[in-house]
Amino acid sequence: VELGPISAIDGQVNVYHVDFKDRLLQISPTPVLLSIIGGNPVLANVGSVQTDGIDLSGTLHFGRMFSFYDALSYNRSKYSDNYSNGASVVPTAGKDVPGSPEWMNKFVATLNVADTEFQLIGDYVGKRYATYTNDLSVPSYFLLSLGVSGKLPFMNGGVIKNARYRVNVSNLMNREGSLNVVVGAADKTYNTFPIAPRQSFLTVTAED
Repeated sequence: VELGPISAIDGQVNVYHVDFKDRLLQISPTPVLLSIIGGNPVLANVGSVQTDGIDLSGTLHFGRMFSFYDALSYNRSKYSDNYSNGASVVPTAGKDVPGSPEWMNKFVATLNVADTEFQLIGDYVGKRYATYTNDLSVPSYFLLSLGVSGKLPFMNGGVIKNARYRVNVSNLMNREGSLNVVVGAADKTYNTFPIAPRQSFLTVTAED
């Protein structure tokens, strides 16, 4: 089969279904989540949780210089039952498990030029519900990262061998948003960890 500039393709598909019984929810004892660490949580048995998902991943190779990897994930987890808080029934049956996005995607584009490797990495995380009754949610986000690595031949000699460097820049576009969701209430409140601002790192390694 002639694939033009594509020299090789590899990938995999994973499909899964999970039935979880007697799922315990951690309910915050305070009406508003004002901090990441609160008081001792109250446990509530919400019954069964059904999870269905599929993971697709693959890499396109364009000779030895360039490759493109992409991984797409779909996950749908739902509570099967309501639970009682002692005063009323909390309607969680049929609601999505909070903090878990339905869609995620990651790509890595890699370019090799002589002894230098360039990587552009993209991460997408879909909308996540932030309460057990799904009345609140946090929006999706997309982050880009950049990596450059290569050899440092001028440092080799004596006891130093195979000297290399790597430069990483995270959150390349300096996006803002919610990275992780702290879920601890049936409705009306939640907390988050923010996305870190753009950061750069330089690492130098060598063997002796």
